[in-house]
Amino acid sequence: MRKLVRSNARLASLGVLLALSPLFSSASGAAGLAPMSAPTASTVPLSHSTRGAVSGISYSGSSAGTNLNLSSSKANQSASNSSPVVITLGGSIGHGTILGGTNVVVSPGQLITPAEYAAVMQTLRGNQSLLLNTVGAAVGGSLTLNSKYVNDISSLLVPKNVSLDAVGYTSANPLNVKGTLADFGSIFALQNTANAGAVFDAANLAIGRGAVLSGSLPTGGDYKGSFASSDLTLNVSPLSASGNFVNNGSLLSNGNITVTAGGSIQNSTSGIISKVSASTVI
Repeated sequence: MRKLVRSNARLASLGVLLALSPLFSSASGAAGLAPMSAPTASTVPLSHSTRGAVSGISYSGSSAGTNLNLSSSKANQSASNSSPVVITLGGSIGHGTILGGTNVVVSPGQLITPAEYAAVMQTLRGNQSLLLNTVGAAVGGSLTLNSKYVNDISSLLVPKNVSLDAVGYTSANPLNVKGTLADFGSIFALQNTANAGAVFDAANLAIGRGAVLSGSLPTGGDYKGSFASSDLTLNVSPLSASGNFVNNGSLLSNGNITVTAGGSIQNSTSGIISKVSASTVI
């Protein structure tokens, strides 16, 4: 078992915009179920019949828990909405809202992509802030996971230009990814109370080039009532030789960073593992 602990150095500021509210939330921060508007003339049923094969990196998951490989265009998640929900494919992101694009109707129980699943949940709780392409993969925008509602995840992949807040995951209730946790965008480990440390458990964990995994508050958005994590602990299958940690991006915290892996810990020449001053804005 390998263990890495870092508690010094600083990093220049990074700029990322992200949203915060319960479960798969939107940038609006709205609570509860928002009224759903009726489909318009420009709204069409969601169809996966013409989609091609999934492309991307080598990626391992598990049959247990929710699949959140947000880069996938494979429709393998069953929509949990009880009535039709309208989400948007394509368009652009502006101030946490999807602009333009094509409105599509997701029927209850329909097989959809992991990113479409997240967009449905966002729509039910406010508005969609996760930007999807025409084949249902996330290509921008933001998403929030809250420990009160989401714990066991079969796999998690955050694509480039996508930001994710993981809120309230501590030693008492860690974020548990049974397969691979792969970060190619931005992940922020935040808390509902001050002086709480973040804990992520994963079978394997990779931070891609240019990506960031941070325990600090990002700039932008409404983070009133949210706190940076006091420290950051990553447990990567510590009892298994197959658990590997690879960092080609930036791993940041206001406090200590502890990485424990049963296999290898690899920090590339481009990888940064850094304690950030509490006054530093990220």
